[in-house]
Amino acid sequence: MNIYRKFYIENEKQERFDLNSKQCLFTSPSGLGLAKGITYIKVGNVYATDNQEESQNVITGTLIFIEKPYENYKKFIDFIEKSTGIRLVYIPRFEEKAQKEYFRDVDFVDISKGELAESGVLECPISMNCKSLFYISNNQKFIIETLADEPRFDSAYWGVIFNDYSNRVITIDNTGHVEAAIKLEMWGYLINPKVEIWYRDALYAQLVANTTIEVNEQLLYSSADDDLYIYRLKADGTKENLIKYLDLNNDNFFKLPKGISVIKITADNGVETKITLEILIEYKAV
Repeated sequence: MNIYRKFYIENEKQERFDLNSKQCLFTSPSGLGLAKGITYIKVGNVYATDNQEESQNVITGTLIFIEKPYENYKKFIDFIEKSTGIRLVYIPRFEEKAQKEYFRDVDFVDISKGELAESGVLECPISMNCKSLFYISNNQKFIIETLADEPRFDSAYWGVIFNDYSNRVITIDNTGHVEAAIKLEMWGYLINPKVEIWYRDALYAQLVANTTIEVNEQLLYSSADDDLYIYRLKADGTKENLIKYLDLNNDNFFKLPKGISVIKITADNGVETKITLEILIEYKAV
């Protein structure tokens, strides 16, 4: 059984360029692990930690173009230049069975090009600056809706608990190394929709939107660091910022703590409509 790492790069259209073939092989990767920047203060004869934070990782390696080297090199460059967003797809161990994929947003900052080696291959050192931690596929979502008077839940990774139509209660295990951002879509009709996070049997954070989401509208929410928003998506496709309807005494843009927590979604008129919930679980290294 073959067990080895696999790499791809993927653009904003989810199109992929294979880095595991004779057309293009990514070798000698470095920078996939954990890097920290730590400063110390000397106290007597010991050094006390003053501050520590994760350093921005730089992934380096060599692309080897074996078959039709110049032609496939050009295809690689064209793929990069035609893309507006690139992420590295990393499968730490690949077998015949499907393995979990991890993603990391990157910028290519250096792709060197030399001459053909005596063996006829083209070897090109590359360097990528990381713009995010590793995260699992952003296509893994909870889809919660009611069909034929029965609640339905679709997800391959997490469990859910339904009690009644007055609310939705979802148990999440954040296995990542940091708090997990969430993205939420809620379909109307909803009066004063509310989201609560419970952790260790205590209220951890909450969001209350003091407004009505009509039948043909949606509430859109994200607590991702680079994509914070709460909108009303109207029937005509326009968006209204809902910040003015929030209680500013709450921590309205919250993340899920590490470990097990519970998300409770309610509204004054109950919750019988469709909800999608995306959990952005991130890892410092995998």
